[in-house]
Amino acid sequence: MSITPTERDAALALNMVLPGGTDWISAGDDAITQNAGKVAVKIQQMLLEIPQKLSADIVGTYRHLVLAAWQRNTRDYYTDIYTDSYGAPLKLIDYGATMPLLLDGKIHASVVPELDYAKTDGSTPFTEIFLGQSIRLREVRGARGHRLQYTSRNPANTETRPYFEVDASDEDYAGDVIAGYQCHVTGDGSTPNSGERVYWFLEAHGLEHTANANPDFEGWFSIGVSNRAELTERGKGRALIMDAGNRPGMAFHFYKPYIELQPNTAFTLDDRARPAWGDGAGVNHAARTVGTLIGAHPINMRREGAIGPRWQTQSNSPGASPETLNLRTRGTVEAPLPVQAGDRLSAWKSGTVYNVSPDHVHVPNGGTGPENLPFVTAQTLAVATEAFVEGTAQGTRQEIQVTPKGTTTLVTGLQIEEPEVAGDTSILVRTNKDGTTTQTRVKIGAPDSGGPGLRALVIPN
Repeated sequence: MSITPTERDAALALNMVLPGGTDWISAGDDAITQNAGKVAVKIQQMLLEIPQKLSADIVGTYRHLVLAAWQRNTRDYYTDIYTDSYGAPLKLIDYGATMPLLLDGKIHASVVPELDYAKTDGSTPFTEIFLGQSIRLREVRGARGHRLQYTSRNPANTETRPYFEVDASDEDYAGDVIAGYQCHVTGDGSTPNSGERVYWFLEAHGLEHTANANPDFEGWFSIGVSNRAELTERGKGRALIMDAGNRPGMAFHFYKPYIELQPNTAFTLDDRARPAWGDGAGVNHAARTVGTLIGAHPINMRREGAIGPRWQTQSNSPGASPETLNLRTRGTVEAPLPVQAGDRLSAWKSGTVYNVSPDHVHVPNGGTGPENLPFVTAQTLAVATEAFVEGTAQGTRQEIQVTPKGTTTLVTGLQIEEPEVAGDTSILVRTNKDGTTTQTRVKIGAPDSGGPGLRALVIPN
């Protein structure tokens, strides 16, 4: 008679001894064989007594025992860049100890080590979680609060960069908000919209949802603050402020219909040329050159009716007033050079436009198309009259240009320039003498030419 492997394992697990007190492990095969008949019956009896032999603090019905125990690894499973200091996990090894399993195959909580293992009720702390092949989540304790850090477990692989992605289902594409992120100040996601709820949000909207019924805004993406009720002081909406360097830069007010630049903050626009990128094909990959926008005007304001910027200054100083400043140099933004004689320093232009492109902004064909082209019919120019030398030479003149009837060419109707010859004035006017149109400087007449004690302003014959 012999015993089965299952019976042998059970006897080993129960530390059963052979007749005469010999322990099972040290007994040779001959001794086991000689006592097989006796121990087989004993094994079957002990297997039936397993539930009673389990510790009293373990509650439940058990299917069988597994020959396993917990052992701390000396290295983590991931042996690339992580060291033992991160704490290697426990693993199950088979070396003859007993471990009860519940009927559903789960290990009973009483035999699971407490350290570093998370329980379903969250009572057991843990420091990090690995998900899939590349995601690593862990707690980081830092300034102004603790954070959930998301890093890659394979940082050397550029295709395993950490990303956070939220996907809408196929059925949600036409809805209002289909995915997003909310940070609540008052209330939470379970608070009804009729309740007090204030939050900051990043939200993506469905492909068939628009803002202000504008089809250009279908499937729009929004960022801002929302206030669902104003029941208490905490329920009032707050502004959305763009920060840079922990300094408020631009504010979007909740109740006020304007965007506000914060003190000591400037709006700077840089429209320098850029080379092509990507494959160089298509409008988004083509090289960018000045002039592809309307007359190289990156800022365009448009409405049906009157429009105009407003500058307002409050000050008790006589020298304070609203200002506009136009600066001109040669060279580049990083390395400006002095202007030369004849260079325009600034221009205030007026005119019209006859055609528009579909997007109302770009001049098609790299700035050569007829749409959105401005036709300037009057302008005021500031022009340099000499090569500038800082602190020494900065001569200028002012020109007022108009377009004569029946033409499309600007001419200078009035020019103001410092008189350099005795008897001259700073005024040059456009004159028509016997059908010949020229620009003539106004001179000072002879003494008493304007009456006793007065000089007349005259134009030479």
